[in-house]
Parts: sequence; C-alpha cells; structure tokens
Amino acid sequence: MRGDPIEGNATSMGSPSNSLDISHDDPFPRGSDGPQRTPEPEPTSPQRDTYMRVGGGMTLLAGVLAIINSLRGLFMDSSVALGPADALTRETSCGIIVLVFGIVAVAGGISGIKEKSFALAVAGAALGMMGGGLFGFYLGLGALIVFGFSNQDLTS
Repeated sequence: MRGDPIEGNATSMGSPSNSLDISHDDPFPRGSDGPQRTPEPEPTSPQRDTYMRVGGGMTLLAGVLAIINSLRGLFMDSSVALGPADALTRETSCGIIVLVFGIVAVAGGISGIKEKSFALAVAGAALGMMGGGLFGFYLGLGALIVFGFSNQDLTS
C-alpha cells in the first residue's frame, strides 16, 4: 500500500510532488567515522590570560616611559654643552630612535593586554627595556619574565 504509515514510506499523498525527502535534513552529516562536527576552539586558561595582561601592562608602562624619555631628549636644550650643530644631530637622532622604541612598546603592551599577538608583546617589552630608562628596563625585564610564564602551556 502506498502511503501506509506502518511501512515508514515518506510519501503520504501518493503524488510525486508531495513527497518529502527527509534523508538530507540531518544536522550532522555522517561520514565513514561517525558524525562530523566543527571543532570548537580550545578555551585558554585563566592563568595565562592573567599573565598576558600583567605583562602587557608592564610593557605599556615601559613604552610610556620610553616616549617620555624620547620627548625629553628631543626638546631638552643641550646645545650649550656640545655645540649647536653636534647637539642637534645627536639629540634628535637618539630621540627619534627612542620614540620608535616607545611606540612599538606601547603597541606591544596593548597587544599583550588584548592577547592578540604574543610576538609583538615580547618585542615591545624588549624595546621598552632599551628606551625606558632604569624603570623601563626593570618593567620590560619583568614583562619578559611574566610573558615566559604565560607561554608555558604552549611549550609543553
């Protein structure tokens, strides 16, 4: 009998236009090894998140110190001690280099806080060490150590 619900035929009215094909309505298509599902992203550990944010904050502070040092070097009047032409060349070039270090360190700090790029955060910490003076050196060194702790689950 056509359309008999006991036999499990999907066509209930008998005409081909009313037939329902329910074989393609499976939300999880089955392959040879079972249902295929999209992989879910692995959750990051909260401890790693804390390390990245603390290191990013330290890098950000080292970058701000580097920018302050560069502006102080660019606008400080040291032409009396070294002569006008020599002082302009040395102070300006060093100030510009330290300013670039500070900008990269600030970008690395923001990247570390937002957990976007581990490499930029480490590079920012290293450049913050070089341009931030004594406090910037210790902040950058501490940030590198903290970033080392945050990356411990990636190496094991």
